[in-house]
Amino acid sequence: MSEIIERFLPVTTYVMIPFSGTFNQVSWLPPELREPLLWTPFVNAMEMMRFGVFGHNVDPYFDPWVPVSESIVFMVLGLALCRQVRRRLVVE
Repeated sequence: MSEIIERFLPVTTYVMIPFSGTFNQVSWLPPELREPLLWTPFVNAMEMMRFGVFGHNVDPYFDPWVPVSESIVFMVLGLALCRQVRRRLVVE
């Protein structure tokens, strides 16, 4: 399983770069593309950093609760998976 992840993760990271908001601002995009991108935590984080650096010189679109809520959901999911693995794990 880890060999598959080792090969899959760099490719997905490379593909996610254009969708992370690093090279484009959300305000440059049309509203029909803006809404789905604002559901990703990467875009919200980049917009918050951009607003923190440039202040009101940029037109920021972000919701700080999106990355927080998605992090909480994935943390709970990860903890539940850890609990399942711990029950099956045999230490020799």
